[in-house]
Amino acid sequence: LHLSIRRQRQMCIRDSISSNVSQAADVVLDSVDTAAVGDDFTVNAGITVESTAGSVTLNAGDNLNLEVGSSINAATSITINLDAADADVGVGVTATLAGQFSVSSAVVITGGADNDAIVVSPSAFQGSELLIDGAGGTDTFEVDLSGVTNPVLTLLSTNSFRITSDSHSSISLIDIESVNVAGGSPDFASWAIDISGSANGAAAVSYTHLRAHETEADL
Repeated sequence: LHLSIRRQRQMCIRDSISSNVSQAADVVLDSVDTAAVGDDFTVNAGITVESTAGSVTLNAGDNLNLEVGSSINAATSITINLDAADADVGVGVTATLAGQFSVSSAVVITGGADNDAIVVSPSAFQGSELLIDGAGGTDTFEVDLSGVTNPVLTLLSTNSFRITSDSHSSISLIDIESVNVAGGSPDFASWAIDISGSANGAAAVSYTHLRAHETEADL
């Protein structure tokens, strides 16, 4: 039995989870996607969504907001689908991940066909690895590395890379065209990266700040 929560737009402009959701079976939470904007999905601060023996899937019609203090926990897997039905073709979404995840495998986040933005706070990858696939369009990834110790960015192939560190779990990105990084220690104050011009796995990188001992060749 899947727990499925659907709120029609005429009933609520913004879908929000304001009470804890917990069960042993798989949990599936949906927001309906219509041609109008505002089919957003929010997990409120302090709320836990969990499957104690199965998976959790979040299907966001438009913007997704996991507020600070929210928790998504699963025994097997966590999957997040952005712009899930793509009823408003040509309109991308923004996913703001400021809550926490707990799962033994990577949290899989998949964008839609439009231009999406995914914004990640340090709490979102403190416990679980993130695997983010832009999956179409011209997508932007933003991450705050404040409090993240010794972050290292590794370019993997065209529009794909990984961030690792001594203090947090890794973030892997696929099909992401623009990346902005801020925060971090030591001396990782601001790092804006554009990998849209990469070819044959050799990414074109622009940056505003590197650690004192690094050059562009170190990327």
